[in-house]
Amino acid sequence: MSLRMAEANYNDLKNEFDEYKKETNTRIEELISRIENLQGVSQNCENYFRSLTGGEGVERHVLQTQEEKKNKIMEVCIVRYKKSILVKNRYENKNTTKNFKEMFKENGGKWFKTTDGSSGWLFVGKFDEKNDLMKNSDFIIKMIEKDNVQFGCTYEDDLEQILVWVEY
Repeated sequence: MSLRMAEANYNDLKNEFDEYKKETNTRIEELISRIENLQGVSQNCENYFRSLTGGEGVERHVLQTQEEKKNKIMEVCIVRYKKSILVKNRYENKNTTKNFKEMFKENGGKWFKTTDGSSGWLFVGKFDEKNDLMKNSDFIIKMIEKDNVQFGCTYEDDLEQILVWVEY
C-alpha cells in the first residue's frame, strides 16, 4: 500500500511539475515575443531618428550634443587692467575662453599676457573711470549672451576690491 501511495504522489508531483514547466515555457515565449517587438520598435525609432539627423546614429548625436554643450560653457573672471578690461579664465587649469576665440576677436579683444603671468582677452581702453567694473563690462556680458553661451563670471577690481560670482 505504501508503494502505491508513493507512486501516486510521484505521479501527482510529476503532473504538477509538467504543468509548471508548460506555464513557464509559455511565459518565456511571451517574454521573447515582447523583447522582439521592442527591438523592432527600437529599430523603427533609430531609423526615424537617422532620417531626422541625416543618417547620424543616436550614440554619435548624443556625444556630439554633449560636446557642443561643453563647448558652450564659459567661466571667466573680468578684471580691471589699467584703463582696459581683461577677460580671463576663472580657473587656471581650465581654458573655457578658447572655444570663443573668434567671438572675442570680432569684438575687439586681443590675447594678452600680463606682467603677473595671467592672460586673457584684453579690451583696450574700455574702462571708463566714471563707471564701476560691472557697468564697464556690460558690453562683454551682452556679447557672450548674444552667442547663447551658458556662463558665469567673477569681477575683480583692485581699486574697489570686489569679488562677485554672477551666473547668466
